[in-house]
This record gives sequence, C-alpha cells and structure tokens, in this order.
Amino acid sequence: MRRLAAVLASAVVGSTSVLDAQGFSPRSADYVFVSTAEDARALWVNPAGTQYGAAASLLAELVVDRSVPDDTRLSQWTAGLSTRAFSLGYQRDRLRGGGSNQAVRIGLATRFPRGAVGFSTTFHRAGGSNSRGADFGLRYALAPPVSLGVVVRNVGKPRIRGTRLPVVGAVGLGWLGAQGRFRLQADAVGTDNEGSSGIDMSYRAGANLTVGNQMPFAAIFAVQLDEDFDVATWTLGISVGGDRKVIALGTVGRTDGTTDLDALSLTGVALNRGVAARR
Repeated sequence: MRRLAAVLASAVVGSTSVLDAQGFSPRSADYVFVSTAEDARALWVNPAGTQYGAAASLLAELVVDRSVPDDTRLSQWTAGLSTRAFSLGYQRDRLRGGGSNQAVRIGLATRFPRGAVGFSTTFHRAGGSNSRGADFGLRYALAPPVSLGVVVRNVGKPRIRGTRLPVVGAVGLGWLGAQGRFRLQADAVGTDNEGSSGIDMSYRAGANLTVGNQMPFAAIFAVQLDEDFDVATWTLGISVGGDRKVIALGTVGRTDGTTDLDALSLTGVALNRGVAARR
C-alpha cells in the first residue's frame, strides 16, 4: 500500500530526467497543478480537470529554450482544445541534436458529485517509431475551498527514442480563496525507477494572485523541489485577460550552484463560458 501511494505521488512533471532528455515535458506542467488544473491545459496535467471551469477552451503555446549558453531556440509548440467531456492536444518538440518528437493526446472526462475522473491516451512519434501511453486522473472537492487531485501517468510505459518512460503519478491539494482570485497549491511527485532506487520523490508548490475586473491581471509563481527539498527550478509569470488571456512565463534553473534563465514561453487560452450556460 505504501508503494502504491508513492507511485501515485507523481506525474505533473513526470520523470524529470527522462522527460527533459527527450524534450517531452509539457510547459503546462511547470506551473499548473493536478488539484486546480482547468481548461485545455488540464489535458497535459490532469485530464479530470477538463470537467471544471469553462465548457470549451482553446490553447496555443510556444516555448523558447535557453538552457544551453549561446543556443536560444524555439524548442516546443503546443495546441489543444477541450469541450469538457472531450479534449484533443498536439505537442511538437524540436530536439537540440536534430529531429523532433510529436505527441497527440486524446482525453475523456466525466463528472460525479463533488468531483470528476478523466482518462487520456497519448500517441508518440519519435525517431521514426510510434508508441502509446495512458494517463488516469481524479479531481475531488474535499470542501468548498479545498480540492484534491490524483494522476497516474505513462501507464503502458511508452518508448521514446529507445527509452521507456516510467510510470509516474501525483497527489496534490489546492486551496482557492477570495472567490478564486487567490490560489495555493502543492503536489507530491514520485517516479518509479523499477528497482534501481525505488521511488524518486520531488515536490512542487505554487501560488496565483488575480486582481482587476475589466482586465484581470494575475501573478504566477511555482517552485520545484528535489527529494531533499532543495530548489530545482522557479517559474514566474504573468497572465493578462479573463476569458481570453495571454500568459508569459520564465523558468529559472539551478545547475552546479549557478542560476540561469532556462526557458521562456508565451501561451494563449480562450474560454467559452456560453457553452457551459447552455448545458
């Protein structure tokens, strides 16, 4: 039971070393959490989250990689849509050594009293080969301001460029205050190393603060911690707009005691609350 609980404790950032090496980790996983994920971004974080918020949404995203000095480049772009019960996303990663990885993700979700469950399957194409994996997610309202999220990722262990992605999972809690304008969220993250060292644990925490009515402005903060609670990366950003918003983010990483700006991204999200009103 203890091992199962540990495996359920990861998936948002996925298996960090493997996913970073293969260029697969979606940008949404840097600042969106399993307990509060909504709209089309939830497809990449917790498929159950697509059953919350607006009934329909669109996503477009560009990521610029700066992790190697003097080699700044467009490394990833993502597009997606969600209609609550059904979601579809496409991600393409441009690898530094040449070539690219592609992922098409299809998600389904359904509500139940105080919560939702979701499923997604991802079709990977990398290095001329195809592979497929699945994610399962849960989101549940423990109390009006507190929500629980659980995800298991990479079921089936898809193979990308000769490497099998390990089964990972995440357990997270989120607190929404001030009528949703202030959010605190945290995830416990673990990766199954298949006997080498058992379960690798890491942790994530974040906060969002939104101000303004006519033109909402939000400050976004997220931090990833390793097993010893040392800071691995910081993600800071701003969001401008309400149902039509633009999100700009920067991620700062620590390597060998130095701190560098590793990635920049620009994301657009469009929500259609009218669809929700008609249902």
